Amino acid sequence: VCFLLEMQKSCSETIGRMSRINRVRSLKLCCLVVALSALVVLYTATVRGLLPRSDRQNANALDMSVVDNKARRERIKSFCEAHRSWRRLRYPNPGYGVHLPSPRQDRMQCDVRKCSIFVDDSRSLAFCFIGKVASTSLKALFAPLLNVTVNGTQIDDLHWAFHYQTLRFAPDTLFHSNRSNYTKVLFVRHPFERLVSTYIDKALRGRREMAWAYRLYWDKIPGVRAQNRAPTFSEFIDFILRTPVEHSDEHWVPYYYRCQPCLLQYDFVGKLEMAGRDFPRFFSLAGISANETILGRMTRENTRNNVSGVRTTESKHYFTELSYEQVMALYGRYFYDFELLVTTSETRRVVGVS
Repeated sequence: VCFLLEMQKSCSETIGRMSRINRVRSLKLCCLVVALSALVVLYTATVRGLLPRSDRQNANALDMSVVDNKARRERIKSFCEAHRSWRRLRYPNPGYGVHLPSPRQDRMQCDVRKCSIFVDDSRSLAFCFIGKVASTSLKALFAPLLNVTVNGTQIDDLHWAFHYQTLRFAPDTLFHSNRSNYTKVLFVRHPFERLVSTYIDKALRGRREMAWAYRLYWDKIPGVRAQNRAPTFSEFIDFILRTPVEHSDEHWVPYYYRCQPCLLQYDFVGKLEMAGRDFPRFFSLAGISANETILGRMTRENTRNNVSGVRTTESKHYFTELSYEQVMALYGRYFYDFELLVTTSETRRVVGVS
């Protein structure tokens, strides 16, 4: 208030020394300056001091999410521009593809590995879904908003219904379509923690629950089927390293290949490790009215024990089973993801290197 009064006094003294014509113009300008200053002061007081504590925390979280997102986007832009001649980085998964919504789950026009960008025309939103990066939580959120009919109570029922009944694009197709100006969103997590989460969920749950995964992947590992056992983490990693990137499952395919951030300029890049900050910001950006119950549940589910039930200590434990050569080979496989999206300190935390 003192600041506004002082500014008003200064304006009055200055105007008093001017000619009549200039006085009128200056008076209008001073009024505008004082009004704008008042708005700034009132906003600051409201957000920082007068709001309840929980609301102030939410406002602070949104502010930090904006700062974090800007830094992530600048990191991606800088790396992509520095390596623009690397065609594999800019067009890692070339080709066109579109899957049109269909209530019948008997024919998929474009496989989910290729058409990875879900599009919501009502919100002008394009979202790259990545397995083991809150994909189940986000599909559960969007399903009722898009009138997706889920026949069954299993998680796989939700995934299949969502894959068939929503509009999906291949990144290259979206880039050349009239939807290229949609708000584009990408959520990621540390690649190594994502691998540990995939191993726990898709391999350790056993043959009965994960019959499809054993049929497609784990039974190809020597000894797994014959001994009726789950693959070890080391065997799981070797299998991934032997599999060409283009044949990778959506739960461990590299981010750069699936979402192509050097081709599509994502407007928001969230991190699961920052779910408490980034989910509210994403909802606000997408125009989704997520109530406190939904927001709280998603935040708890994806930050509990440092994301999806995978503690950092668990990641460290599993990585002690790997040789130095395996870890370096993994780093090579996910090199672009690390350079685009992951800091060195985050990797040190996950693998337990001081």
